[in-house]
Amino acid sequence: MQRRNFIQKSALSAAVVSAGGLAGCAAKVEEKSPAGLPEGAAVSSLAAAPAGTFRGYIPQESPAVRVYRGIPFIKNPYEPVRRFLKPEPMEKLPGITDCFRPGSIPLQPGTPGKGPKMVGGDGPLTLNIWAPKDGTNHPVMVWVPGGGSIRCNPNDPRFDGTAFAEDGVVLVTIAYRVNVDGFLKLEGGDSNLGNRDIIAGLEWVKKNISAFGGDPAKIIAFGQSAGGTHLVDVIASPLAKGLLAGAIIQSPSAIAQWTNDRQADRAAKLVADAVGAEPTRESMMKVPFEDLAAFGPLAGKLAGDREWAQMTDGNTSLFKGWVDGDQMPMRPIEALRRGAAEGLHVIAGSMASEWRHYIVPNGQISKVNEKAVEKLLEGANLPKDLSRLYKDAGRGEKPGDRFAQRHHLPHAGASPYRSSGCRRRPGLVLQLRLAEPGEGKDGRADRSRALERRALCLQDSEGAALGSVA
Repeated sequence: MQRRNFIQKSALSAAVVSAGGLAGCAAKVEEKSPAGLPEGAAVSSLAAAPAGTFRGYIPQESPAVRVYRGIPFIKNPYEPVRRFLKPEPMEKLPGITDCFRPGSIPLQPGTPGKGPKMVGGDGPLTLNIWAPKDGTNHPVMVWVPGGGSIRCNPNDPRFDGTAFAEDGVVLVTIAYRVNVDGFLKLEGGDSNLGNRDIIAGLEWVKKNISAFGGDPAKIIAFGQSAGGTHLVDVIASPLAKGLLAGAIIQSPSAIAQWTNDRQADRAAKLVADAVGAEPTRESMMKVPFEDLAAFGPLAGKLAGDREWAQMTDGNTSLFKGWVDGDQMPMRPIEALRRGAAEGLHVIAGSMASEWRHYIVPNGQISKVNEKAVEKLLEGANLPKDLSRLYKDAGRGEKPGDRFAQRHHLPHAGASPYRSSGCRRRPGLVLQLRLAEPGEGKDGRADRSRALERRALCLQDSEGAALGSVA
């Protein structure tokens, strides 16, 4: 099954069909297009929304698609007056805003060895929209990019939404603050800013998407890796209640949050020390953007630090959301167990052995020995005999195989639905586990198993078990 078709059908099946929400508002194709259209654009198209009137374009190669790039939805959060504070939504824009080119990206490390050490952070946070040229009440999908909570680029060419729009789905890609500005607990600053930015983006979509032909009652957010992790934070948050019909969460680390102030404060102190500052809003604002790149070497060093690994239960990332009593009242996985996302349609997926992607192509899997596996288990506060138990259970004959299996646990193993089996859980819950290349006996890619599917647990909107899908 093609990924695009799978995602589209997921959106359509998970969408809540409702007559509520904003009234549809068809966009208008301009008879006389303005100057400045991007190369390859046929004509321009206007969309009058509560947030303003936006001028996009229709590509010559895709005449059934409207494109709007760089729509601002949050005022520049890197300006001193708003730095390290909750997102401030854009006010209604006057006149017509041309949306022909990608907007600024959040502040993040540049390409190593090429150009500036840090890039972005020079404008408002923006979103991009690809919409069918005609019709209203189309299902809407909002892509939350990944990037290890260090990077976020909604303008990545791989996230082009043309295919979605051609299939009748409105595709939105959004930006959110990452690394120091998005997920660092600072005295005098606000909490969980990256998650709050995502929520602000969803609020914008809810209020404005009907002007682009979308149905605000059929909004599905989806994300992969860190994008999936932060979606777990979002769907569990009371601040996101009512914004979504569903979520598709691929390869998250659903337990990647600081659960107490001690953990979050220590991470902030380490980062502040690395950049020559104190873990306060006032002090960090004085650090030049370029100097913030020092958190990169720090993250690399901590990845091999046993004490840090044990404190983080093996999830050594520096930048995570934390339990703040507001955006995150409790750990998301616990909130979900208590029904925080009741009624929300959720598809949660992971590859059967994701870590092989990082150690098979470069040959590292053959260099992993028992000592490395023991160190990994010790850092994650897990029993030393777990490696033997994996081997006895047929989950890895060689150390490298067991090393990859253990690394996979924070992803699939942390799913809030996994432990519940097929018990009642409101909404559609579909767990999908796909085997990835790299399952061969010699550690090399075995693509004949790339689309292997394990048993799934499928429930209907009332929580009744529908059985499994082989």
